[in-house]
Amino acid sequence: MNITPNDLQEFTGTENYFKTMDKSIVYTDGVQYFARNAGDQGAYWLLDMIVFDLIPNNRNEEFLVVEVVVKNDQAIIRTQDGNNNYFLKREILYTDLAEGEWKFYVENGMVGENEVKVILLPSGGCKKICVNCL
Repeated sequence: MNITPNDLQEFTGTENYFKTMDKSIVYTDGVQYFARNAGDQGAYWLLDMIVFDLIPNNRNEEFLVVEVVVKNDQAIIRTQDGNNNYFLKREILYTDLAEGEWKFYVENGMVGENEVKVILLPSGGCKKICVNCL
Protein backbone atom coordinates (compact mmCIF):
# COMPACT_ATOMS: atom_id res chain seq x y z
CA MET A 1 0.00 0.00 0.00
CA ASN A 2 1.39 3.40 -0.93
CA ILE A 3 0.31 6.37 1.10
CA THR A 4 0.14 10.09 0.48
CA PRO A 5 1.20 12.94 2.77
CA ASN A 6 -2.52 13.56 3.48
CA ASP A 7 -2.76 10.08 5.06
CA LEU A 8 -0.55 11.33 7.89
CA GLN A 9 -2.81 14.25 8.84
CA GLU A 10 -4.51 12.25 11.61
CA PHE A 11 -1.30 11.66 13.56
CA THR A 12 -0.81 14.08 16.44
CA GLY A 13 0.96 12.99 19.58
CA THR A 14 1.70 9.32 20.14
CA GLU A 15 0.59 6.43 22.30
CA ASN A 16 3.77 4.39 21.72
CA TYR A 17 7.45 4.97 21.22
CA PHE A 18 9.24 2.43 19.05
CA LYS A 19 12.90 1.74 19.73
CA THR A 20 15.49 1.71 17.00
CA MET A 21 18.65 -0.38 16.99
CA ASP A 22 20.28 2.67 18.58
CA LYS A 23 18.36 2.60 21.87
CA SER A 24 18.88 6.35 22.32
CA ILE A 25 16.61 7.05 19.32
CA VAL A 26 12.88 6.30 19.23
CA TYR A 27 10.00 7.11 16.88
CA THR A 28 6.26 7.70 17.17
CA ASP A 29 3.08 5.96 15.97
CA GLY A 30 2.87 8.21 12.91
CA VAL A 31 6.43 7.42 11.86
CA GLN A 32 5.71 3.71 12.41
CA TYR A 33 2.66 3.97 10.12
CA PHE A 34 4.78 5.69 7.49
CA ALA A 35 7.53 3.06 7.74
CA ARG A 36 5.03 0.22 7.29
CA ASN A 37 3.09 1.74 4.39
CA ALA A 38 5.22 4.17 2.39
CA GLY A 39 6.75 1.68 -0.02
CA ASP A 40 6.14 -1.69 -1.61
CA GLN A 41 8.36 -3.26 1.07
CA GLY A 42 7.85 -0.53 3.64
CA ALA A 43 10.21 2.34 4.37
CA TYR A 44 12.23 1.10 7.32
CA TRP A 45 15.35 1.76 5.26
CA LEU A 46 14.59 5.48 5.59
CA LEU A 47 14.44 5.16 9.38
CA ASP A 48 17.80 3.36 9.26
CA MET A 49 19.22 6.23 7.20
CA ILE A 50 17.90 8.77 9.70
CA VAL A 51 19.23 6.78 12.69
CA PHE A 52 22.63 5.75 11.34
CA ASP A 53 23.52 8.58 8.94
CA LEU A 54 21.51 11.77 9.35
CA ILE A 55 21.30 12.00 13.15
CA PRO A 56 24.97 11.06 13.79
CA ASN A 57 26.08 13.65 11.23
CA ASN A 58 23.95 16.26 13.02
CA ARG A 59 24.32 14.97 16.61
CA ASN A 60 24.84 18.42 18.11
CA GLU A 61 21.55 19.75 16.77
CA GLU A 62 18.76 19.83 19.36
CA PHE A 63 16.18 20.02 16.57
CA LEU A 64 16.51 18.59 13.07
CA VAL A 65 14.16 18.58 10.10
CA VAL A 66 14.44 15.73 7.62
CA GLU A 67 12.86 16.55 4.25
CA VAL A 68 12.25 13.81 1.71
CA VAL A 69 11.07 14.53 -1.83
CA VAL A 70 10.19 11.53 -4.00
CA LYS A 71 9.48 11.90 -7.70
CA ASN A 72 9.92 9.49 -10.62
CA ASP A 73 11.25 6.71 -8.34
CA GLN A 74 14.09 8.96 -7.11
CA ALA A 75 14.48 10.74 -3.81
CA ILE A 76 16.33 13.70 -2.37
CA ILE A 77 16.77 13.68 1.40
CA ARG A 78 17.95 16.84 3.15
CA THR A 79 18.42 17.94 6.73
CA GLN A 80 18.05 21.42 8.12
CA ASP A 81 17.69 23.17 11.47
CA GLY A 82 14.10 24.43 11.00
CA ASN A 83 15.34 27.85 9.85
CA ASN A 84 16.27 26.72 6.33
CA ASN A 85 19.94 26.25 7.23
CA TYR A 86 20.70 23.03 5.37
CA PHE A 87 23.34 20.55 6.52
CA LEU A 88 23.23 17.35 4.47
CA LYS A 89 21.81 16.15 1.19
CA ARG A 90 21.49 12.54 0.06
CA GLU A 91 20.35 11.46 -3.39
CA ILE A 92 18.62 8.11 -3.88
CA LEU A 93 18.70 7.07 -7.53
CA TYR A 94 15.97 4.44 -7.20
CA THR A 95 13.30 3.93 -4.56
CA ASP A 96 9.83 2.43 -4.23
CA LEU A 97 9.05 5.01 -1.55
CA ALA A 98 5.65 6.61 -2.06
CA GLU A 99 5.84 9.71 -4.24
CA GLY A 100 5.38 13.00 -2.47
CA GLU A 101 6.99 15.43 -0.09
CA TRP A 102 7.59 14.06 3.41
CA LYS A 103 8.86 15.77 6.52
CA PHE A 104 10.07 14.42 9.85
CA TYR A 105 11.30 16.17 12.96
CA VAL A 106 14.04 14.87 15.22
CA GLU A 107 14.19 16.47 18.64
CA ASN A 108 15.56 15.84 22.09
CA GLY A 109 13.05 14.27 24.43
CA MET A 110 12.44 12.04 27.40
CA VAL A 111 10.90 8.59 27.46
CA GLY A 112 10.46 7.67 31.08
CA GLU A 113 13.70 8.78 32.71
CA ASN A 114 15.79 8.32 29.57
CA GLU A 115 17.01 11.15 27.37
CA VAL A 116 16.42 10.22 23.73
CA LYS A 117 16.19 11.64 20.25
CA VAL A 118 12.59 11.34 19.01
CA ILE A 119 11.69 11.01 15.32
CA LEU A 120 8.17 12.36 14.80
CA LEU A 121 5.82 13.84 12.25
CA PRO A 122 5.05 17.54 12.23
CA SER A 123 1.80 18.17 14.11
CA GLY A 124 -1.08 17.28 11.84
CA GLY A 125 1.07 15.24 9.47
CA CYS A 126 3.40 16.56 6.81
CA LYS A 127 3.35 20.19 5.85
CA LYS A 128 4.20 21.36 2.36
CA ILE A 129 7.92 21.81 1.94
CA CYS A 130 9.56 23.97 -0.62
CA VAL A 131 12.32 22.10 -2.41
CA ASN A 132 13.02 22.10 -6.10
CA CYS A 133 15.61 19.39 -6.23
CA LEU A 134 14.11 16.83 -8.60
